[in-house]
Amino acid sequence: MKKTIIISVLLLFSCDPPGDSRLMFENNSSHPIIFTKGPYNGSINDPYTFYDCSPSKFAHTYVEPKEKDGYATSPGGNWETLLPKYPNGTLIFIVYHADSAIKYINDYGCDSLGKRKDLVLKRFDVTVDYLDKNNWTLTYP
Repeated sequence: MKKTIIISVLLLFSCDPPGDSRLMFENNSSHPIIFTKGPYNGSINDPYTFYDCSPSKFAHTYVEPKEKDGYATSPGGNWETLLPKYPNGTLIFIVYHADSAIKYINDYGCDSLGKRKDLVLKRFDVTVDYLDKNNWTLTYP
């Protein structure tokens, strides 16, 4: 019995708490969309050259038409401490038509997607204040 309690207590304290999952993506369009985020290595002035756009990264930002899906920080993180780490406290989310972005990546590779600004459907410049004012939901269109 003591072993079970000790193991349970150790597991409880050794696990990271879940990430902050308040942020929601809402797709009110008739087609699937993908949200990408950044800046990673780029700047806030040129946000389209910054992200890892591999299809595996898209899996958690793919939103079906007329659906709403959540997006969480890393385990133990929260948006109020994460966002200030970005330039000007702003995290950029870019929306693409999912089918177009995936086809483009399959045909031309990941690196050049950022050069195709004509494929961008919408850009969100997100701060904590912006998220508070929008009930933690980014809505397309």
